[in-house]
Amino acid sequence: MKYEYKHEHEITYSEVDKNVKLGLLNSVLFAQDMMTKYFRTIGSDNYTTKINDNALWVVAKTRINFTKFPKWLDTIKGHSYTAQTKLARVELETTFKDKNDNILFVVNQESCPIDITTRKIRKINTISYPTDMETIDAIHKEPFLKLDTFFEDIDKVYSFNVLSTDIDFSNHVNNAVYVRYILNTFPSDFWNDKTITYFEIHYIRETKEGQLLTIFKKEIDIGTIDLLIKDDMSEIIRAKIIYI
Repeated sequence: MKYEYKHEHEITYSEVDKNVKLGLLNSVLFAQDMMTKYFRTIGSDNYTTKINDNALWVVAKTRINFTKFPKWLDTIKGHSYTAQTKLARVELETTFKDKNDNILFVVNQESCPIDITTRKIRKINTISYPTDMETIDAIHKEPFLKLDTFFEDIDKVYSFNVLSTDIDFSNHVNNAVYVRYILNTFPSDFWNDKTITYFEIHYIRETKEGQLLTIFKKEIDIGTIDLLIKDDMSEIIRAKIIYI
């Protein structure tokens, strides 16, 4: 069966940035909400898998290609679907279009289920997930980037402790919170005359409340910035921002 989820939404004032546009952070939040609602329609949302399967879905990678940022009071149309199902991972794509069906941005996500007790990856066939899932061809079929920039102490921006409000239903730092950490490495007026065209983030390890993290940032080229968040021992996330 072809499973998909569609939803229209008028952007509210609380969802825009200082430039009255949706911005990167809220674009990630919109994609997260669409994915959650999509999984709900197929009976595989985190609330269901936690109760039935002792498992939770986690996002491993997210990529966003931006054409245009919508603004306050714009109506956007979201469409989520499965592009590929693998042994232990699902690739999802969500398109966001304006009222005239012009693409605003496209989000690709790779997710996998983990066991609540062991926190290890589970196979798809061990959790609540449709056995008759049909896929829809993705607009962006290219593989995720290999984020392997080497960072030095000079690239360190700041260190911080994970706060209680950063934690979500999965009992770890919410995916979108890392985007907020990243955006806080830029001064507020940085984006006054710049626009993000591409964003990619890889979630490597979970983090918990009270954990001390450090974020690093390096300009790779004009308009391209790579970032790393780590604790004392391990890498937590890697990300790339491209802007014009």
